[in-house]
Amino acid sequence: MRLYLTVTQEQDKTVSFRVFLPDSERTAFKVECAQEKTTMSQKARELIQNWLREMQEKSPSRSQEDQLSDR
Repeated sequence: MRLYLTVTQEQDKTVSFRVFLPDSERTAFKVECAQEKTTMSQKARELIQNWLREMQEKSPSRSQEDQLSDR
């Protein structure tokens, strides 16, 4: 008997965006990330995810689509 299992995972596509910082802030951020043994990208993602979670907790009735359509 053969059993086939198909698993479909819907994942968000990873995209990039630019952040403009003074050179001194970028350098300080890079140094702190290196000391934590993480990348600047990983740390930025963590900070953004935490901030989004905080915003959702403050206003749980608004979905992400509602927030984006306000712009």
